[in-house]
Amino acid sequence: MNMKSIYTIILLVGALAVGYLLGRRSEQHVSADNHQQMQQGNAKPAVEPVAAVVPHWGLGQADKKADELPANAEAGKMPFTSSELAEMRFGFLRDVSVHYAGFIAGGGLAKDKAGLLLELLVDQRMIGIEASMQTSGGAARFGTKEEIAAAYEKNESLLADLLGADGVSALKRFDRASQQDEVSSKAIAAIEGVAPMAEGVRAAFSQGIQSFDPSGGAAAYIAPGIPITAAQEQAMRNEQQRKVDEILTKSSLDAAQQAAFRKWSEDEFNRSLQFVKQIIDANIKAKKP
Repeated sequence: MNMKSIYTIILLVGALAVGYLLGRRSEQHVSADNHQQMQQGNAKPAVEPVAAVVPHWGLGQADKKADELPANAEAGKMPFTSSELAEMRFGFLRDVSVHYAGFIAGGGLAKDKAGLLLELLVDQRMIGIEASMQTSGGAARFGTKEEIAAAYEKNESLLADLLGADGVSALKRFDRASQQDEVSSKAIAAIEGVAPMAEGVRAAFSQGIQSFDPSGGAAAYIAPGIPITAAQEQAMRNEQQRKVDEILTKSSLDAAQQAAFRKWSEDEFNRSLQFVKQIIDANIKAKKP
């Protein structure tokens, strides 16, 4: 990415940040052409963003900002103040601005379209606690699976209006490649924390885990909205262990390095599973009279 592209994105983020400071909040999306950029609250990122969960997301993205939900994270309840919501949105804005800078520059998006894209990507990450707000102008609260699904569909429609079918496909390819790179980087960092890897071994291992999902597909259990049984959990663990064994069989890692990868993958799976259980439990509690 050249310096001009970097400078343009810095200016763009700065302009969006000013919108947060001026108290503008996005309340209605009619189409990508008349999407109004209005944010409410101050921009000081004193609170780290709490990840919003959308049923289709891989947890590698969905839970990377929080290991657990707040104690009052129950569907149908207002979990945060308007100031905290603004801080979370601004935190996500910083994240997506950095993460998608290459995509924006490579796609040659005009400044106004790039700004709308960043806003939609922030909306996407806030769907779990803004579903009713994004679809009907209601209050921010933890949404039901139906509200989340409706908000996600609306977000996808707005992205299609903005980028076109080819642009959406390119965005999804970018997301997949980014997530694969992130998984690879984290796994390698965990392994090399125990024992360094030779350059050739590192490259081959990185290639060998390109399709590995450390969450074990736990996010798929959010949509049904019922507790994960012991049998289901054990089946997930067994399948995850099978995939880990397959990766290690094809690798050139020594015993210490293999043990480090096993521990990392188990820790990641447990963290993701716990996150999903908390989401399901919060939604079940909210439905009780």
